[in-house]
Amino acid sequence: MVNPITQNLIQPYQPRKKPDPAVNTTSAETATQLSIGDESDDRQALLREKLQEFREQQEISREKMRRMREDAANAREAAKAQVEYWRNQRLAMKIATRIKRGDNVPQRDKDFLLEQSPGMFKLAMSARQRNEDPKDYDSIAPEREQDNPAYGVDMNPASVRELPGSSSAQTSSNTQSTTSMGY
Repeated sequence: MVNPITQNLIQPYQPRKKPDPAVNTTSAETATQLSIGDESDDRQALLREKLQEFREQQEISREKMRRMREDAANAREAAKAQVEYWRNQRLAMKIATRIKRGDNVPQRDKDFLLEQSPGMFKLAMSARQRNEDPKDYDSIAPEREQDNPAYGVDMNPASVRELPGSSSAQTSSNTQSTTSMGY
């Protein structure tokens, strides 16, 4: 059912016909044409006003949608950061437990624990128990970004491999000199 008030707004616009000067009209006909013309002008003004209101509402709705999308994107980023934080905390707890038990933990894991929670690292090291048969663990710390190539480098000389193109005699003489120095 169409509302009679809005029915006039729904009807298609029909431009006002200009009177033909060749046709002689009476004053009553002219008055009727003028009132119809005035009504048409009022209707056009009303339509323009309604159109402007619609465009303003549409712009407000677009702005609200844009803000809601930004808020959703920010919430996703915050959720990802929280997941990453708690994942790292879980790994740090596992590493600290291994240290406390006296097991052999890779240096990379120790560095990770020290970076994530210095207090937990100190507590684990101070509560470290003597273990007669320590387990050897592989690293569980996540890979670091490429911006710090020194992270995770094992500083133990026994684990250093020979570089291609270097002689084994040179490497063995370097090892002997460091051994004689008491290192």
